[in-house]
Amino acid sequence: MRVRGGIFPTDSLVAGVAGVDYTVDALSARLRRKPALRRYLTEQFDIVVSGYPRSGNSFLADALRLVGGSSTRVGEREHSPLVPYVASRSDLPVVIPIREPKSTIASWFVFRGEELTTERLRAYVESYTRWFRFVHRYRSAQKSVVVPFEVLTKEPEKVLSHHVVQQAIDSPTASIHPEEVLQSLKHKETRERGTAFVEKASLPVEERRGMNERVVEFLQQPGLAAEVEQAQVAYLDLQLSEPSWR
Repeated sequence: MRVRGGIFPTDSLVAGVAGVDYTVDALSARLRRKPALRRYLTEQFDIVVSGYPRSGNSFLADALRLVGGSSTRVGEREHSPLVPYVASRSDLPVVIPIREPKSTIASWFVFRGEELTTERLRAYVESYTRWFRFVHRYRSAQKSVVVPFEVLTKEPEKVLSHHVVQQAIDSPTASIHPEEVLQSLKHKETRERGTAFVEKASLPVEERRGMNERVVEFLQQPGLAAEVEQAQVAYLDLQLSEPSWR
């Protein structure tokens, strides 16, 4: 698709995140054109973490800060699919954590506190699929890296030593344990958002696991089978486009 006049591809009009309006129309006027968003990203950050919600974005951002220090400016919670599209073409390193659809959608759905209905859940599945298709089509592989959730949470040192990441932190990667990142993240979230938020969003409490499992079971019903299959294909397409972890 041709991009004319510095306006984003029209795909972005349907590539938002369910629960949060990230479409072009929702962007402030100063960020609607590519040059404006490019300036904002490159002036504010040294590296951007831009995955779909509940895919390990905060975990990765905190790991980057642990290794890179306070001087490393990390763009976090930049969930819009427009961000990897623009940033990776602006000489700004972008890390895109990804997680398989059922776990991601269930976690985001529960986090948002949505009522569990087939139609509402379908909107989340379709949002996930559009987001992954857009990022797969438009990201620049030279300045971005796609990171599977399993690699990120089990072997963060591999991610931190990747050449895209090293362009931003510019330091040898010391050994780092996932639990160290989790503890740092917990303390940071408590300082910034309060204990109640951390208990709701970050801690693996049994009640939250049970809620996630109920949503996953709901996703397996025949009425959502086709949509979930499309989401899985979109996930695998983006995952397979990144050779770093094969």
